[in-house]
Amino acid sequence: ERFVAGALAGVIAQTTIYPLEITKTRLALSPPGYYNGIADCLYKIYTKEGAKSLFRGLGTSLSGIVPYAGVDMSVFFGLKAAWVTRNPDDAPGVFALLVMGSCSSVCGQIT
Repeated sequence: ERFVAGALAGVIAQTTIYPLEITKTRLALSPPGYYNGIADCLYKIYTKEGAKSLFRGLGTSLSGIVPYAGVDMSVFFGLKAAWVTRNPDDAPGVFALLVMGSCSSVCGQIT
């Protein structure tokens, strides 16, 4: 359940931000003056190449984010649940949450 929630959150986030990643890459690689900012770049890509070009390569990106986000969220909430089970009267503090987040991110990166 946590894995699916994390994976779905990763898919939604990646799909939402992906056109801006394409735009960032195009702006970085284009000759100076070719685009007049982010909006101009998005407009030119959309009008010349179509909306589909803004999502070219998304599948490959999603194949990486799904396991990462799923494992990250699963491990984080698993560690938090273990903390609450062992310390029912005490919520995890900032440092404990930082350690949990660090561990879950490392586990996500390993997958």
